[in-house]
Amino acid sequence: MDGAGAGGTRSGGALAAADVNLLDGGGRTALHFAAGWGRVDVVAALLARGALLEPRDMWCKAPVDWALQAGQAAGGPRGARGPPPGPTRACNLNSHHP
Repeated sequence: MDGAGAGGTRSGGALAAADVNLLDGGGRTALHFAAGWGRVDVVAALLARGALLEPRDMWCKAPVDWALQAGQAAGGPRGARGPPPGPTRACNLNSHHP
């Protein structure tokens, strides 16, 4: 899933056929990775294809949290640090994580 951050995913082709809300083992979606890497083009494409805006991963982090932690907010260094570090606390906001 983290191909969005590495520049490997384009906002066409692969996204058109993919389940944009597919979760990885940590409960993260492609939107988490795209936001964390500052890929505004991929974020826009995912949202246009129905990506959920506020899915929470197993650490209670939404895509916007990844963007903020990685310094992707206005004035922050785009793509300099990538996604946030590992777990900070356990969470049970999504039914897929016990």
